[in-house]
Amino acid sequence: EGGTVVMEIKHESSSLDFSLNTGNDDFKFKGTDDGANITALQLDMSEGGKAIFNAGASFGSDVSIASTGDGLSLSRSGYDTYSLQHSTGNGMAIRNVTDSRTEMFFDGAGNVGIGETSPDRILHVKKSDAAGTVAKFENSAGTVFIELNTNNQAGGDAGYIAYNSTKDMSFLTDDTE
Repeated sequence: EGGTVVMEIKHESSSLDFSLNTGNDDFKFKGTDDGANITALQLDMSEGGKAIFNAGASFGSDVSIASTGDGLSLSRSGYDTYSLQHSTGNGMAIRNVTDSRTEMFFDGAGNVGIGETSPDRILHVKKSDAAGTVAKFENSAGTVFIELNTNNQAGGDAGYIAYNSTKDMSFLTDDTE
């Protein structure tokens, strides 16, 4: 361009470097589809080289990420497709696209719903049918503790619900049953 070098392709050490020497310019990968000009990928240099894909991205033959307009769709062939979607207010939902089920919902006020899209507590777990277990607490040590605590209690001052491998259930306060 008038004797000015605008782009360089160099082999340096073990990499092939593509460089624009014009300042603040982006790399754009363009093509045509049915006569329409499309920028498929843009590397935005003002964003530190952020990659902006026009319609999504695929990784290998079976993983893809795509924008859904109100969120993000994550899929892997042979598995259920999940989406992370913005909801009314500041909420976000993780949805199973395959069967339209909301798996987890974050309401934007700090509440999380599992199986519940209107959580009214910090953690709200709801099962969609009457049968079976709603929640399970498990560890590999053989004894499970659920701690009930406030910000002015420390360690052994808390209340606990405990269950051990010999099927004993205990309620403890100040480490005393």
